Amino acid sequence: MFLLDNSLISHSVSVDDRKSVNITGVSEVISFDDITINLKSIMGKISVKGEKLHITSFDEDVGVLNITGLIHGIVYIADSESSGGFFSKLFR
Repeated sequence: MFLLDNSLISHSVSVDDRKSVNITGVSEVISFDDITINLKSIMGKISVKGEKLHITSFDEDVGVLNITGLIHGIVYIADSESSGGFFSKLFR
């Protein structure tokens, strides 16, 4: 459990029949379209992939995100993977 706005919150991901996802512990939606939703959670960055994805609700105060659509996968992204790759390391 972590603190978000002085409240203890936990992180969980719940998928229902590959048609909806409920994620807790979300601090920010980074980007989204109908095939990919990228977000930041208390456990790191997450990418949700699928078809006809739609954010049905996002309560930033409590960190709860609900997504509907056909879910293909949910991936946690390590910080090293999102840091820009080879060229960003080369030109540091």
